[in-house]
Amino acid sequence: MYRGSARHDLVGNYLFGVWSQRYGSADGAVFIAEVAKEQGIWKHKKLRFQIKPKVEFGHYLLGFGQDDKGEVYLLTTYKNRPKGKTGKIYQIR
Repeated sequence: MYRGSARHDLVGNYLFGVWSQRYGSADGAVFIAEVAKEQGIWKHKKLRFQIKPKVEFGHYLLGFGQDDKGEVYLLTTYKNRPKGKTGKIYQIR
């Protein structure tokens, strides 16, 4: 649940993601689900990032973190397994 102040349009909405959208490709994705206005109906959409030029995401998504101010961080890697120093942390802004 996003509770930060950097992205007012995301406040109160649920963030979730996938490791990769294609097998063997560093192509993770993050989605937002808007709180249901009607019982049982949630609208969702894919968040777009420009981390690398001409690449939508370009990372495997490992997980999420949240600081004491409610800002959300993405934990990512370029490799499909633990190896070297390929991990990155990005803040959603």
